[in-house]
Amino acid sequence: MKKNVLMKSKRMAAFALSLSMILSEGSLAGAAEVNAGDAEPAVVTESGAGTDNAGTETTEVTEFESEAAEAAGATEAAEQTTQEEETEQTTPEEETEQAAPEADVPETEAATPVEDVVQPVADEAAQAPEAAETTEDETESADLEEETEEVGAYNGTPSKVIGLEGTNGYDFSMPAGNDKVLYYNYVKGSDAVVKPGNLTETTKAKDTVQGLSDVYNVDGKTYRQASYDRDGDFTTFSEEVVAGLTADPATGLYTANGAYYTSYLAAKGEEVVPVGVAADSTAADQLLGATDINGDAITDYYAVNGKFYKGRGNHMGNGQLYWYVSDEISFEKVKPSMDWNSLTTDNIVVNGENKELKVGYQVKVNDAVETFTDYGSTLAISSTEGAMSIRTRNSADLNTLVGPGESAKIQVRGVYYVENEAKDAQNKTVTTNTVVSAGEWSEVYTFTRAELKEVPQIGGLAAALDGTQVKLTWNPVKEAGYTELYCIESKIPLTNLTSENFKKFYDNEWKDEDEKKALLGDVNYYENIDTSSWRVSGSSKTVSYSRDFTYHYYGLETFGAASNEYKNNTIVSNIAVVTTTQTANIPQVTGFKAEKQSDGTYDLVWNPVDADVVVYAYEKKTLPEFFNLSKLNATTAPVTVTDEYGDTTTTMVPLSDKLTSGQKALINKVDSVSEDGLEGDSGISTDRFDLKPGVTYYFTAYTYDDINSRDDQAPIATIDGLNFTRYTNFSPASKIVSVKNDLDKPAVDTKASKNSIKLTLSGAGNPTGYQIYKKNNKNKWKKIATITDDVYTDADLKENTKYSYKVRSYYYNKDNKKTIYSDYTYKTVSTSQVTDIAVKVTMKSTSQAKVTWTKVSKAEKYEIYRSNSSNVDKKVISKKYKNAGDFAQALDTAKFELVKTVKKAKTTSFTDKKLKAGETYTYVVMAYYKDGKKASGYIADSDYITFAVHKPWNVQSENKGTSAKITWDADKFASKFEVKYTLYDKYGAAKSRKATVKSTKKNNYTIKGLESGGYASVSVRAYGKNKTYSEWTDVTNTTSLKVAGSITAKNTTEKLADGKTNNVVKISWKKVSGAKYYRVYRSTRAGVYNKDEKKYTVPGTPIAKESNTDERYDEVGYKEYLGESDSIIGTSAIDRTQLLEGVTYYYSVVAFGEKNTEIASYVTSTESKVAYATSKPASVVFNRDLKISSIKNSKKGQVAVKYNKVKDAKQYVIYRADKKNGTFKKIGTSKKTSYTDKNVKKGKTYYYKVVATGTNKAKANMEVTSYVKKIKVKK
Repeated sequence: MKKNVLMKSKRMAAFALSLSMILSEGSLAGAAEVNAGDAEPAVVTESGAGTDNAGTETTEVTEFESEAAEAAGATEAAEQTTQEEETEQTTPEEETEQAAPEADVPETEAATPVEDVVQPVADEAAQAPEAAETTEDETESADLEEETEEVGAYNGTPSKVIGLEGTNGYDFSMPAGNDKVLYYNYVKGSDAVVKPGNLTETTKAKDTVQGLSDVYNVDGKTYRQASYDRDGDFTTFSEEVVAGLTADPATGLYTANGAYYTSYLAAKGEEVVPVGVAADSTAADQLLGATDINGDAITDYYAVNGKFYKGRGNHMGNGQLYWYVSDEISFEKVKPSMDWNSLTTDNIVVNGENKELKVGYQVKVNDAVETFTDYGSTLAISSTEGAMSIRTRNSADLNTLVGPGESAKIQVRGVYYVENEAKDAQNKTVTTNTVVSAGEWSEVYTFTRAELKEVPQIGGLAAALDGTQVKLTWNPVKEAGYTELYCIESKIPLTNLTSENFKKFYDNEWKDEDEKKALLGDVNYYENIDTSSWRVSGSSKTVSYSRDFTYHYYGLETFGAASNEYKNNTIVSNIAVVTTTQTANIPQVTGFKAEKQSDGTYDLVWNPVDADVVVYAYEKKTLPEFFNLSKLNATTAPVTVTDEYGDTTTTMVPLSDKLTSGQKALINKVDSVSEDGLEGDSGISTDRFDLKPGVTYYFTAYTYDDINSRDDQAPIATIDGLNFTRYTNFSPASKIVSVKNDLDKPAVDTKASKNSIKLTLSGAGNPTGYQIYKKNNKNKWKKIATITDDVYTDADLKENTKYSYKVRSYYYNKDNKKTIYSDYTYKTVSTSQVTDIAVKVTMKSTSQAKVTWTKVSKAEKYEIYRSNSSNVDKKVISKKYKNAGDFAQALDTAKFELVKTVKKAKTTSFTDKKLKAGETYTYVVMAYYKDGKKASGYIADSDYITFAVHKPWNVQSENKGTSAKITWDADKFASKFEVKYTLYDKYGAAKSRKATVKSTKKNNYTIKGLESGGYASVSVRAYGKNKTYSEWTDVTNTTSLKVAGSITAKNTTEKLADGKTNNVVKISWKKVSGAKYYRVYRSTRAGVYNKDEKKYTVPGTPIAKESNTDERYDEVGYKEYLGESDSIIGTSAIDRTQLLEGVTYYYSVVAFGEKNTEIASYVTSTESKVAYATSKPASVVFNRDLKISSIKNSKKGQVAVKYNKVKDAKQYVIYRADKKNGTFKKIGTSKKTSYTDKNVKKGKTYYYKVVATGTNKAKANMEVTSYVKKIKVKK
C-alpha cells in the first residue's frame, strides 16, 4: 500500500491543526480534511519538520515499517532547518523578561521522527489578532466565535505506552461438578463488520446470490443485517451471505468451499459440523448425550471428535447429527486480557479549532492491528481501515486465541483524537471522531498462556460464641482471589452435613429427590433452614446470628482469580458449628451514671454490655405503669373477639387498646433513647432527649430482647379478662440517675460605635429569652433589659467609655409558670468612633495588586505590609510549636515588609506593582488612630491573592424566568471562562445526560431555555493565558425563586364553632411568579440580613393550622399542596399556634416550586452556603395593638395625642420626628392614654408615634409600637 505525503512550508509546519492520521497496513488510513476558515488545506509531513521550499512537494512513500533510514535522514534535515529558523527569528526583545504580549502558539521545535506518527500543521488564522469583545447581549454563537479565536497548539504526539501486562482471558465459565468451575473461550469469533458513519442506505442492494430483497454490500461482501448506532456513529453489518451453496446428498446439508450449512439461504456464521447419523431420535439422544464431560444430569458441554461444544447438538429428520461451528469452545486456549499505563493530555492541549484533545489506544497483535466490537470502549473514527480499532480505555480483551506452548506479540500505542458534532441523515446531531496523531508503538509484550492452578483448600476454621455474635477464625490462603464465608442456620441438627456436600445444603440443590431425602430427611427446608454469606479477608470475622435458630454451621470456600493464574477450590473447609438457646439476653445494666461535659451537657454512661439498651427519662423517680409500652409491644395470644355488630374475628389484642387515656398521657411524658449496649463507655448525651430546661429528670437504663415475643409467656398484665402473654423481655432496672437540665449560658457578640453598643446573643437549648445587666456608676449590676429577641442595642452612651455587661438565658415554662436561668456570660466593651477595618486584595493587572480597605474614622495613618515568603522547615515538626491538639506541626513564620505608608486619612486604596506571576501575596493593613485625648492604638486586617489563573470566585446566579444570568469575579490571568451547565425540568429531571459547555471572555453568561419552574446546575472554570485550566467551581443550582415580598402580620380574631373567639395572627404576602406553594415560618428572632443579595435568612418553625394544649402532639401543620408538609396555597395564612401574649413574633415566607424539587427562594452567600430566603420579615406583638386614635392642635402651641389602652402596659413613651423619615426622639412618657406636647411651633409639621412598654407573658420586656401619624400645627 502506498501513500502520498504532502510537504508544506516551514511556517505552516510550525503550527497545529486537527488532522486525521495516515497509517500503514492494518492501521488508520485517510487524512481528514480540516476546514479552518480561509486557511490552505491541512498537510501532513513524514518527519514533522518543514523544508525551505515555498511550494508543495509530493513524495511517494511505501510502508512505514521499512522507512527507518529515510526517516533518520529527514530528521537530520529537519534539525538543521529548525536551527536556521530559530537563528532568523530570535531577537533581543524576545529574550528579555518583559516581552511583547505572547501569542497563543508555542515556539517551533524540531520534531523527532516517530514510527507511524503524523505531525499536524496549524492554520495561519491562529496568528490573527484577537477580535474586539462582543457586547453584553452577545449570543451563544458569539461565545463560540470567541472560543475559536483563542487558538492553542497541541503538544505533539502521545508518549510511548508502557506497563503492558497480560493475564488469561476467558469468555465465560461454567460449573463442572462438585462446585468446580471451568473457564472457556469460544473458538470462532463474530463475523460482524463495523464501519464508521450511517451506511444503512448507501450500502443497501439487491441480492444476486440468494435472491434476498434487502442486503448490504460492503467491501465486496454481502450481509443480511445492518444496524446503525447514532450515539457511536457506526454501522454494524452481520450475517454474511454464503455464495455458491450446493446440496450435499450424503448429509442432507448444503456445502460451499468445504464448509457445511443447514440451509440454502445460510449466513457464514451458521456453519455446522456433521458428526454422524442416528437411526432414530432415541439413538440421537444417546449419541448427543453420551459424551457429557460433567457426568451428571446438567449438560454443559460435549466432546465430539476431539473438539468441545457448548450445549447439545442437533438432529435432522434423515438422521444426520451436527453441531454449529459457532458453539465450539476451548478450555486450553486463552485470550490475552491486556492493560497498560494510561496516557494523559496536558491541561493546555487544544487543537487549531480549540477542541480539547482526547487519548485513545491502538493494539497490535502479531503485527496486525486489532479491531474490537465492545462499542462502549471503542471509537468509530473518520477513516475506513482504522474503524473500531481505537480504544478509549487502557485495557482490552483481545480476540486472538493462545494455546499451550503458543505466544502472541502485543504492542500498544496512544493516539490523540478530537470529537466533532455533525448531522446524520435524519438531521440529528451525532458525535464523530477524528484522529490527530499517534505515538510510537510500545515495546513488544510476549503473551503466553498461564497454567491455572487450583487454590489450596482453606482450613483451621473455628467458631466461638461472643455474646450475641459468633467470632470465626481460620488459616488464610494467600493464593485465593477472595474467600467466601457461608452460614447455614437450622432449627434441627444437620447430622449428614459434610465439607463435600455443604454447598448442596446451602444452595438447596440436589441431584434428585432421593439424594435430598437421604441427606435431609422429610424436613421442610424453608421452614427450618436459612442461609447467609459474607465475602471475607484476613483470618477472622465476627458475625451476628439469628436467635430463631439453634444450630449455626459455618464453612469457607476459596475462589481463584483466572487473572492470578488460579482457579477455585470448591471443597468447603472444615465445618464449624455453634449451638444457641432462645433464652432472652437481658443482663442488668451496671455502672450507670451521668458525666458532666465541658460544654455543660451530660453523658449517660454504663459498663458496656452485649445487649440492646434503652434509657428512659421521666420527671419523677418512679416511672408510670407500662412506661415501656412502645418497646414492650405486648399482645394477647390469638383470641376470638366480637365487635359491636356481633361479628367475630380472631386477633391478637394489643395492650395499648386496653389502657386508659390517663395512663397513655403519663406514658407520653416518658422519653427514651436506644443504643447498642457495647457503646456504654461512649454513652448517650442528654441532648438526644426532648427535655425541658430547668427540670430535673430521672434516667433509668434497661436491656431488652424480643426473642420470645412470638411465644406465650407468663402474663405481663390481665385486663378485662385478657392475658397479655406475648411481649418483649426487659432486664431489671439500672441505678436511677438524676440530672437537672440547666440552660447553657449564652454566647455574646458585641459591636461598639460612638454612643451605643450592640449585643447579639445566641443560646443553646432554645431559651425563651435573655436578661441583660450593666454595671452602673456605683459598680453594681443593674438589669437593663429582658428580651425574647436575640439583639439588643444599649444607646445614649458616653464616647470612649468602657461598659461591662453580663447576660444570661432564661426559660419560661408556661405550664407551671416557673422560670429558670443559665449562668452569666460577661463582656466589657468600649464605645469608640473607630470603626472596623476590612481589607480586600484584587488583581488590577497581571503584575499589579490593588489593596482596598474600609475607611477608619479618626485614623491618622495606614501602613501596608506585604509578604510572599515564609520561614519554615517542613522537616522538623513538634506539638510544642502551636496549640494544635494531637498534631505535630512545623514552625512557620511569615515575613512581612512595609511597602507603603498612607498619611492621608481619606485614602483607602493602594496599588502594588511589579509583582510576579505564580506568587501568592499577603497584605496586612494597619490603621493607626487616636480616639479622644488618651485612647490610641491600631486595628488591622489582611487578605491575600495568588497571581495565577484560579477557580472563579463569587459565582452567583440570578434566575430571570426562562433564563439565568451567571456572574463571577473577573480574573486578569484568564483569557476566557467556560460555563458548564445542565438544564432540569420542573420535576428535577435532567433534560440531557451530557452537560453543555460554553465559553466567554466576560465574567458573566446568560443561560437560556429554562423551563418554567425548572433550573440549571452550573459550574464555571477559567482558562489561563498560559494555557492552563482552573478547577471547576462547586455546582451552583439556579433554583432560586424571587423572595416573597410585602410580608405583613396582623393580630385578628376568628369565631369558633362554639361561638367563642380565638386570637390568631394573619400573615399576607405578595405572589411570587413560578411558585407552587409557600411555607410560613415564625420566630422570636429576626433573620440575618444578606447585604449582597438584599435578602434575609429564615429562622424559626412553620406556623400551625391547628393547635391545642397537649404536652407533645400540640400542633397540626398546613398541607395544602399535594400533601407537602407545611405547604400553603395562596398568599395568606392564619397562625393558630398557642402564642404568648405580648411577645414580638417575626414571620418569614419562603416560595417553593414544584413538589420534590430544589426550587425555592434561596440566599446563596451565607456561612452555610445556601439557606432559605425571605424579604424583610413582618413583626407583630401577639394580641397587643396600639393605635393613635386622634391627634389634634386644639390649643395654641400644643398637640394632644390620644391612643388606646394596651393590656400589661406600665407606661407609654411618646416619640416625635420633624421629618417623615427623620430620627424620632423621646419627648415624654405617660401612664394614661393621652399626652399633650406643649413644645410645638406654628406652621410646622410633626410626626408622632407611641410605644407601650411593660412585661409580656414570657416575662420579658414588652414594646408595642403604634403607626406614625402626622399633624401640621396651625395655632
